Amino acid sequence: MSEKVNMKKWQEIWSKKKADKQLLTSGDVESVFMELKRVDGNDTLGDGMGYESFKKQYEFMLRNFKGDRDEIKSVFEAGCGSGPFLLLLEQDGYRVGGMDYSQPHIEAASEVLDNPDEIYCDEAICMKTDIKYDCVFTNSMFEYFKDYGYAAEVLNKMYEKSQYCVAVLDVHDLSKETAYLENKRSIIPDYDIKYEGLQKQFYDKQFFVDFAAEHGMDIKITGSKLEGYWNKQFVFDVYMYKNV
Repeated sequence: MSEKVNMKKWQEIWSKKKADKQLLTSGDVESVFMELKRVDGNDTLGDGMGYESFKKQYEFMLRNFKGDRDEIKSVFEAGCGSGPFLLLLEQDGYRVGGMDYSQPHIEAASEVLDNPDEIYCDEAICMKTDIKYDCVFTNSMFEYFKDYGYAAEVLNKMYEKSQYCVAVLDVHDLSKETAYLENKRSIIPDYDIKYEGLQKQFYDKQFFVDFAAEHGMDIKITGSKLEGYWNKQFVFDVYMYKNV
């Protein structure tokens, strides 16, 4: 298991990133989406991924949110950042809600979403469960949790809030942690110095398999479908479904 993650230090980093309000009011969905993604870290290495890559990822995850259902009508994102995926979901007619622990990100999400059921700033473990959604998901959030116990509590909150699907996307694969670190050291000069105290949490897939079994859920684990993503080979996606 990875060294304990410093959640507070990560929160401080993300809270410093702010969106360009002029771009957010441009009216062009693609430009707005990409600005939201920039704030959420898409520019961390080089120029980041393009809109088409994210759109294909969005379409793939949406199909998987539905599972064996013809449709779903509502989606909540824990760790929504500035809300780029919530923006696409709302544009496509879904009822949406979200939360994130960065206040500047939540302010950006509030700026671009027309009518979310809820959008608020808090830790994932403090997720409100009174409003229910067909799907509750998170993308690139579990890596910032301090340990498996915290992750399990968040999963339980997601399960309670969801009426059907619980999805955890972009999970760092424990079996590939060594290869991940070797890759980062090869492309980022002085990686260990620059990222000192900024470890990420890696997960054994069995953690999610066990959770699904304990809750009587079906589970599907896939590779990342985000083309051009620098971590693609080191992460996996998890989709779990209630039998209702």
